[in-house]
Amino acid sequence: MRTLLVFVLLAAGPVPARGAVLNQRRVTLRRDTTLSVRIAPGLGTRFIFPFVLDRPGERVPFTLDLTNPAVFAAQRDPGRNFFIVTARPGNAGRRAYGILYVAVNGYTLSIALRTTAIRAEDDSDVIFLPDSRERTGRLQRALARRTRIIETRCRTAMARQRAGMAAAILARMSVLALNRPRRRAIEQEVRVHLPGGRSVTLYVPESLRFGPYVAIVFRLRNGSAAHGLQVEGAQLFELAHGRAQPLSAAASLPRRIAAGAQARGVLTVTRTQLDAHRRLRLTVLTNRGTLETQW
Repeated sequence: MRTLLVFVLLAAGPVPARGAVLNQRRVTLRRDTTLSVRIAPGLGTRFIFPFVLDRPGERVPFTLDLTNPAVFAAQRDPGRNFFIVTARPGNAGRRAYGILYVAVNGYTLSIALRTTAIRAEDDSDVIFLPDSRERTGRLQRALARRTRIIETRCRTAMARQRAGMAAAILARMSVLALNRPRRRAIEQEVRVHLPGGRSVTLYVPESLRFGPYVAIVFRLRNGSAAHGLQVEGAQLFELAHGRAQPLSAAASLPRRIAAGAQARGVLTVTRTQLDAHRRLRLTVLTNRGTLETQW
């Protein structure tokens, strides 16, 4: 019976000592984080972050300040996501305190340190977990900043394109003035009916060819007797193989059409952009809807 009991204990394997148990704490990492940590003299605590502590090019570097260096010491290797704080072995017989101040990646941490003679109270690891709400907010702010940068670049590029196109057209004015336009009838009309008997009408009477340029002339009529019409933009498309390809055009558009009035607009493209065998579509955007016609 005694032999069988020894065999069962050996088969179960060695029982770990109570003092060998590691205590791991998980702490949510917030913008300003505070916590208390107990360290047994001769041992240490590893502070683990969800990111590398010293990324190249960071405007604000990683900083660590530790009070009471006679008792506590900090060790960190570059390129890691953790650092270690230890309590010196010579302080086993007394209780000592210190404060650890850390600034990293936009976070500030204030950590109260205390020595303990009880091994079970020692924190072997403190694992910082990202705050999901704060992480989402940071991602949204970064996305908004990136979106603003892209929008600014797009507006700048579009302004340069419009300026360059306008300059090219002005440079040709003297040549175009010597040429009589060749007219081509289009005679396309579309009307959008709105509640209350109001309507907006788009009419394209003709195109005018001046040498290397083709101007698409159109008229907008505001059928409302009480409200003005805002013209927000216009675009000319070439239709081919079931797809609409936008054409680069210089536009002269009315910005506002008074109640019951009409106004003219012009889109000008180069002849090299047009294929005589393909259809065209004109799209005009207003504050009351989009009007389209094709020929």
